[in-house]
Amino acid sequence: MVFSYALEDIVKAVDLSLEQIKEIADLYAARKPLATFTGLGPAYWSNGGAMIRLVDALAAISGNIGIPGGGMSTDIEGAAGLNLSMLREAPRSENRRILLPRLGEDILNAKDPALKMGWIAGANPASSAPDTGRVQEGLRSLEFLVVVEQFMSATAELAHLVLPCTTYLEMDDLVTAYGHHWIGLTNRVVPPQGETKTDGEIFQLLAERLGFGAALAGDPEIWMQKILGPLAAEGLTLERLKEKAHHNPKAVSVPFADRKFRTPSSKFEFITQFTPAPGPTNGGLHLMATKTRRMVNSQILPEDLPGEPVARVNPAFLSEKGFGEGEKAWVVSKAGRVKVRLAGDERVRRDVLLFNPALWKGDLNGVNQLREALLTDIGNGAAMHQTMVTLMRE
Repeated sequence: MVFSYALEDIVKAVDLSLEQIKEIADLYAARKPLATFTGLGPAYWSNGGAMIRLVDALAAISGNIGIPGGGMSTDIEGAAGLNLSMLREAPRSENRRILLPRLGEDILNAKDPALKMGWIAGANPASSAPDTGRVQEGLRSLEFLVVVEQFMSATAELAHLVLPCTTYLEMDDLVTAYGHHWIGLTNRVVPPQGETKTDGEIFQLLAERLGFGAALAGDPEIWMQKILGPLAAEGLTLERLKEKAHHNPKAVSVPFADRKFRTPSSKFEFITQFTPAPGPTNGGLHLMATKTRRMVNSQILPEDLPGEPVARVNPAFLSEKGFGEGEKAWVVSKAGRVKVRLAGDERVRRDVLLFNPALWKGDLNGVNQLREALLTDIGNGAAMHQTMVTLMRE
């Protein structure tokens, strides 16, 4: 499959020089062990699953899977060995699932019965989910929406009831994280402000009103001890965590060291075919949005907000289409449109428009106003980079 592509075409497609491609190839051929970290971006395409599998294959054929210092990863599971049985053993009534990347559409299309009530905690989908306008339409269609929040976010503004919750500075909690295998605690340093409560307290009080309070009873320390229970035999207890964070003793040091994989053959199975993601046509551009050091998802300090939306485009593309530096224009997709000021940037590919992420207040200037509700080929993730946009004059 790889050899069916001319090297010149690959150089043009990936926007790397032949020397850079050879440098990467030499690393995989000569350097061992070699660890590969892709980040999340490659998965955010309609064929994102296939792209990750191709990188997996690169690690496999170079002998870098199942060895110390090797591997290919986008994430690290930090909860290995913890007792989460209470989540699996909880009694369940009939249920169904809707997809976050298609949240607005799925809410509006739910039938037999239609969705009437929503509960949102730890998320701001009215700003951060694709196709913001449709998401907000779906949330407004609910007869009763409860949002557990610390701020009056775009989602909270749509709620019939907002329940204020604590920040990590006002609560004791057990924490893991992706990217490492350490377990630690957050410690309350100030009392809860106003009427705020932790998410756990909110659920406990609701359980009491609904008649099963005993199932969720217990202070945070009791629940932390339950969750840590299986690790006690390995010497990791709540008392030790109160002293300092510790490495998770159940974490797998070398994944697939036994060369057994969760596949039908128990062997590494290479991808044999895939459909390339469609590219831009008729003057279109790939819509891209990157994180910044001053912004986390849809959270940003007011002083760090740009005065107006800015879209960065390669100067050659702007010149070709007759747009000037600093000119205002509409960025248009199938999901919506946003008025921006254009900025030329040589670092941006000619087929890409780089746009600032969504604003947490959801003021109709964020990138998710433009993103289509598209799904990835594996896992029903959000194909956030697959949206194509065009530029139109005011």
